[in-house]
Amino acid sequence: MTRQGEYEGKLERLRTVVDAYGGDATRWPSGDQQALSGFVDAEPEAQAIVREGQRLDQLLGHADQKTGRDEQAERALADRIFASIVKDD
Repeated sequence: MTRQGEYEGKLERLRTVVDAYGGDATRWPSGDQQALSGFVDAEPEAQAIVREGQRLDQLLGHADQKTGRDEQAERALADRIFASIVKDD
């Protein structure tokens, strides 16, 4: 395999791993952690892929956090939906 082909292969594997496990390398399978850590450290394009994964992780983390107000609104909506179903019967 050429040097360029090897580089592209590692980038593709990194994209696959980040898409599946996120930008936190501690969540990657151990073999990928070992195989890709030096590559990420040395390659700006690889670092950009990981940063993008980390940003997505952060957004998903914020989306997962609910406030009491969110839960109250969800309960109220569920109550209205249920009431309309029961009313229609």
